Amino acid sequence: MRAVFNFEHRCSLKCPWCYISFGGAAPEPSVCVKVTEELLNYGVDYITFGGGDPSSYSFVEQLASIAKSGGAFVHLDTNAVGFHRKERSLSWISKFVDLVGLPIDGANSTVHASVRGDRRNFEAVTNFAALLSSNDVPLKFNTFLNPANISSMQGILQCISVFGPRIWSIYEYWEPSSRPDIGNEWSCNIADLSAVEDEISSFTASFNIEFVRKHTRRLNYPIVSHDGRIYTHSTASLFSYEYIGSIFSKGTLAKAFVLCADQSEKAEIRHKSRFS
Repeated sequence: MRAVFNFEHRCSLKCPWCYISFGGAAPEPSVCVKVTEELLNYGVDYITFGGGDPSSYSFVEQLASIAKSGGAFVHLDTNAVGFHRKERSLSWISKFVDLVGLPIDGANSTVHASVRGDRRNFEAVTNFAALLSSNDVPLKFNTFLNPANISSMQGILQCISVFGPRIWSIYEYWEPSSRPDIGNEWSCNIADLSAVEDEISSFTASFNIEFVRKHTRRLNYPIVSHDGRIYTHSTASLFSYEYIGSIFSKGTLAKAFVLCADQSEKAEIRHKSRFS
């Protein structure tokens, strides 16, 4: 069973298309520890720490350690901004993290910056990827497909190939109902999506490449915020979330997994095929 632990207080980047509504109180380390323990106690064996950026919080090392010692597969999604002391970070990532996900939204800093809103992030990501790769830390690259980079797939493939990732995930844009101002600007039309899908299928690489359409991302797993709120993608709408309750309330996590049962099984099969 997989769950995503999101840090939703703030993010170190300001991506103009982001589908997460940041705000609220800052994470409390003790609460985050309890959330992680609740997931493990329920039997969750795959935890993705994402956000926002987990690297913004020094105690994410403790959470990764707890998750790893509890028998979970630990997946860290980060934009690399918070890893200022990279050698120090490498020591605990090598011990406690099974997979590091990094964003790559262009074959160069100009295109990447147009998507991520920070001209320095391309260098931060590629430098961190080089460090992790040279120390045999498994990597996953994530690309958000949009009109700015839709013609850059071959270039991105060449860019990331030097790091020897395990997988490259290319995601169709999921336009949230909470941000009606950004939908069409970042979405690609059906013809372009089909053309990219054909292009990707023709690539030859030493790693797996997956093109993830937005309808397949629904109800794959519960999402748990740093304060313990649980939600899933809505059963009624493709473009919204549904709040389930607090992880600290009896039965709430079980309810979330029941809602995700059908699609999470399919997602689990898809995940296992990534690493075969």
